[in-house]
Amino acid sequence: MNSRAALVIAMLCFAFRVDAQTSLSYLLDPFAQATSGDERCCLAGTCECGGPYKHDAEINDRVVEAIRIDKRFRDTAVWVTTTRGFVTLRGCVRNPAQKNALGRVVKRQAGVVLVWNEVAIGRTGK
Repeated sequence: MNSRAALVIAMLCFAFRVDAQTSLSYLLDPFAQATSGDERCCLAGTCECGGPYKHDAEINDRVVEAIRIDKRFRDTAVWVTTTRGFVTLRGCVRNPAQKNALGRVVKRQAGVVLVWNEVAIGRTGK
């Protein structure tokens, strides 16, 4: 057997071994409608698709804008992340009153389900 044929056989054996170790269950997961008594389902085309993540970007933008226009937060450094309407606040504020006010402002925004106010109080550095 020449070296080229041996190389091809070795590559095929390796490819089949790797393929055999790779689970294909994600391709085989069955998905079927089990009931149809409630016609308000996205998959039936009777409600908005996208689930709880669909409006995260607009909720996040609304929260960021509300923080930016509130003069009480001019001397803060705050980052906002939104997932499923759950808003996480990170960064720094000067005092507990500012942290609490920030949480209240965010909670009032449309679409906000929950606020995780993880901002730190006080400054480091200067």
